[in-house]
Amino acid sequence: ATKLGPWLFLLMIDDLSVSEIFNMWKCVDDTTVSETISKGQHSHVQQAVDQVNEWSKENLMQLNSEKTKELIISFS
Repeated sequence: ATKLGPWLFLLMIDDLSVSEIFNMWKCVDDTTVSETISKGQHSHVQQAVDQVNEWSKENLMQLNSEKTKELIISFS
C-alpha cells in the first residue's frame, strides 16, 4: 500500500459514470450511488448497478459483491 495508490486508482475510475438521475461519489476505492425518489415512485437504482457492472466488465475490473450494499432510507 502506497500513498500514491489511491490517487492512481481514482485516475483509473475517472470515467465511471451513471445516468444523471443518480448522484455518484468516488472516494479512493469506494464508489457510492444514490437516488432520491418521492413517495409512491419506483426506484431505478438497479439501472445504476447495471451501468457500473457493465463499466467494470469493459474495463476488466471485478466488483466485490461482498462489499456491495444497498441502504434504503424512508421518511414516510
